[in-house]
Amino acid sequence: MYSIILLNSITTHYQATNPPVNITGPQVRGAGYSNTIGNNHTVSISMNNFIGRIYIEGSLATNPLESDWFAIPLSYDLSPYLQFPADPYHPTGDQNGDTGINVYNFAGNFIWLRARIDRSYLLPQPIDPELVGTVTQILLNYGSVAGTGGGAGTGGLFVTGPTGPAGGPTGPTGNQGPTGNQGPTGNASTIPGPTGPSGAPSLITGPTGYTGPTGAPSLITGPTGNPGGPTGPTGVMGPTGVGVTGPTGPTGYTGPTGNASTVTGPTGAKGASSIYNFTINYDTGGNITSITNVPAGWSTSVISNIITVTTTLTTFPQGFFVWGQQGGTGTVYVSRGASSLMYLSYDLSLTGQFVMNGFSTTNTGTANGGNVKVSILFP
Repeated sequence: MYSIILLNSITTHYQATNPPVNITGPQVRGAGYSNTIGNNHTVSISMNNFIGRIYIEGSLATNPLESDWFAIPLSYDLSPYLQFPADPYHPTGDQNGDTGINVYNFAGNFIWLRARIDRSYLLPQPIDPELVGTVTQILLNYGSVAGTGGGAGTGGLFVTGPTGPAGGPTGPTGNQGPTGNQGPTGNASTIPGPTGPSGAPSLITGPTGYTGPTGAPSLITGPTGNPGGPTGPTGVMGPTGVGVTGPTGPTGYTGPTGNASTVTGPTGAKGASSIYNFTINYDTGGNITSITNVPAGWSTSVISNIITVTTTLTTFPQGFFVWGQQGGTGTVYVSRGASSLMYLSYDLSLTGQFVMNGFSTTNTGTANGGNVKVSILFP
């Protein structure tokens, strides 16, 4: 059994500018790199409030290019990626993402494997990875022989690689020597006779005959020979065929390891640390009727589709998400973010106050008579 770190904590990749919310890990050897171990792989993913997609990718190329990589499905619906939170309405973390350890199994003779994190589908794009959580570590174990069923954990998938070439032909079967005649059986004596001496064993071994093809069985039974007839010579055994073993594939080249940096990189800027939620309610004409579930000490006022919010904070909002109800009494909500038609604004001279502009049913993706769940991010 082999254990490898497929992807270390993504927090080690943070930079002061352009922090990497999308990350591709290094390529590591899979079970197919050596033909002497089993082809079963186990992946363990540790997350902390993680929001995003995780791809596990494989390659059968010795020195893979980017076009040689393909996604390995790990879920029963054969999706090419795992998306978190797995249930957007019930995340396992405390900041809208999933927290915990998930385990998946898959099988195949993959030469190289890697992990990739993608958040390009999120709108708007996050400006700091801390807003969308982290992957603490992705571990890979392999070495046992896979079965034929589904994997353990959340749902694995077994994938079988190509079959190697067959061995060489089998050598011919040698001829069998003839069988000696058997003498007739005499009448049974009623008087026990004396036991005769045993003959000396022969010191000469007959030659081994060449084994040819086996003939059809005879339909005629030969006569019974005299008792004590000699045993015919042993036939010559034919040569044993030599199998041909197919060639072994080339070993991949491992690139050199770079020197460790002696310079400590700068610490990234602190992102949003607090999220406040409330609800906007609309009538059947698409007009705002009330703002409910407002945090303690906050107040709101509404003019048309413009909402003024007064908070108990001394800072200003950093961003927002809205979840629009798809029917007046529906249970399906769809997320939307800031745009040129729906946005937040504030005046630096008015501490603790900001304005929500253009929050109509059309811009929030809400049905008339429905409601919108609003999440405001503060530093």
